[in-house]
Amino acid sequence: MSQPTEPLFFQLKEITETLVRRMGYTEGLWDLTIEFHFGAGQFGPSPESVLPGGFVGVSRIGLTKSEKAGPHTVDAAALTSKRPALKKKRSKG
Repeated sequence: MSQPTEPLFFQLKEITETLVRRMGYTEGLWDLTIEFHFGAGQFGPSPESVLPGGFVGVSRIGLTKSEKAGPHTVDAAALTSKRPALKKKRSKG
């Protein structure tokens, strides 16, 4: 399969579903958590033209268990029940 040449984008709920599956969670409501770091400093194209500025960085992405569902919440039980069943191999003989 060839590699994509354009960026691949995912919805927040798709990322949450993938993480819930990866962790093996089968119950509970889960939301995506994103941890940001903020900073400030002097920025500019040259030392003579710096201005005060700020920046934001994403440091971690995780899951948070929720008490009530929101627009991006994933229900692990519903997600597990939607998963297609694996076909059993027939034994020869």
